[in-house]
Amino acid sequence: MEICARPLDAHGRPGTVPVSSPVVVIAGPTAVGKTAVAVAVASQIGNVELINADSRQVRRGCSVATCAATEEQLGGVRLHLSGYVGLSELYSVWDWVRDCKAAMARIEQAGNIPLIVGGTGLFLEALLSGWSLGAGAGAPPTRSSRSVLAQEPGGLAQLVSELLARDPGAAEIVDVRNPRRVIRALEQLDAGFPSVGNARGIETRVAAVPFLLEMERSLNDSIIYSRAKQMIQDGSLLLEIGALRAQGFGEAEICSGGIGYLEGMALQEGQISAAEAVERIARRTRKYAKAQRTWFRHHLKDATPVPMGDGVASAAGMVLAHSAGPRALIN
Repeated sequence: MEICARPLDAHGRPGTVPVSSPVVVIAGPTAVGKTAVAVAVASQIGNVELINADSRQVRRGCSVATCAATEEQLGGVRLHLSGYVGLSELYSVWDWVRDCKAAMARIEQAGNIPLIVGGTGLFLEALLSGWSLGAGAGAPPTRSSRSVLAQEPGGLAQLVSELLARDPGAAEIVDVRNPRRVIRALEQLDAGFPSVGNARGIETRVAAVPFLLEMERSLNDSIIYSRAKQMIQDGSLLLEIGALRAQGFGEAEICSGGIGYLEGMALQEGQISAAEAVERIARRTRKYAKAQRTWFRHHLKDATPVPMGDGVASAAGMVLAHSAGPRALIN
């Protein structure tokens, strides 16, 4: 996996690099096999590089709970934008779109083919619909002071109050329980947008050939449970939490890394049993997968559905067959 260097424009500000041709996107809810299918496609073609589109898997040190792809699972296929953003670092949709476009351009300049894979619908919609999300990082002093305030008792509530006072409609768009998103929304208002909604204008759209992996819910639920059980039984989740704590991260920061950390810490502290931790992680993940299915059904309507019932090889074959013309995956 690589750590992406973010491009700068002529003024030293984060910039983007134009992308020349349509890109294949493999999307779907958690635990349906997106990475496995993407790797199978890449392995058959030989010059495909993957770009992560999972908002949790961009975080460094959070690979277990987020089920980020391992080197073994990737089998030598290169993956960009995975595990390269600090857990406490603010990272917005705009940041990912910028980094994704830069990665796509670099991959194409090297003579290879980018393939985007992930389940964060907001990332994909922003990229494919051409959202204009305004400037990227806020002024460091402002961002730093707000980040510090968000960690203090009542600090997040104070930031939310400021946001809603400046844009009452923001509550319908922004997850006010998420400090990063609240701060990002305030930065958009600081940048001169009359509202957070107005910040989502139209930039250059990225042409894409999207695929949506589908799996019977009962099977998806079973895989989710197995994943939760494994990360608790083999101790990997608790080791990861220990490593994050050793780096000085607090409970709120660790929990922001994804589903599973809250339950893992409760297990470490003797508040719940291992069996209960597995059940809680599985329950929350299933709820998340359900929300993803609903989101994709309404927002990725032009995607080609790919059933996973016949396995990874069959799904990969379908992606190859349907993307040969538009993206020239097969020369």
